[in-house]
Amino acid sequence: MNRDAPRRSLVVTGAGHGLGAHIAAAAAADGWTVGVLDVDGAAATRSAAAIGAAAIALEADTTDEVAVERALDEFAGAVGGVPNALVCNAGIVRFGPLLDLSVAAWHDTVAVNLTGTFVTARAMARRMIAAGQPGSIVAITSMNGVAPG
Repeated sequence: MNRDAPRRSLVVTGAGHGLGAHIAAAAAADGWTVGVLDVDGAAATRSAAAIGAAAIALEADTTDEVAVERALDEFAGAVGGVPNALVCNAGIVRFGPLLDLSVAAWHDTVAVNLTGTFVTARAMARRMIAAGQPGSIVAITSMNGVAPG
């Protein structure tokens, strides 16, 4: 990383554990300041602490527009502007036979996996456009989309 270049920043959703935590840690190791966003604030705090000074814990339910805006405001304030990138990684899966899946479980899965990605991507895109700042938004999918369990 060029130490004279402005520090790059990104937000990773679902970064309190699993793949999101690994993405956040890898980005921080590559010189990015990372917003570790998770619905579980304690998990986000643990993940950010494990990464170190380059990580900032953010708590938000990605399906909640107000909570997402608040978290992005907090991160933007900490890094001094609109982040350069967003990784939409938050997701849930409900394993089991289709015949036993409840409508509530279906709705929860669609809300987090689809609506949460939409809400966070739209919020970040609006910020990037308003700031006249190019950036990247990456949406992670699951193998379950190709080979359901």
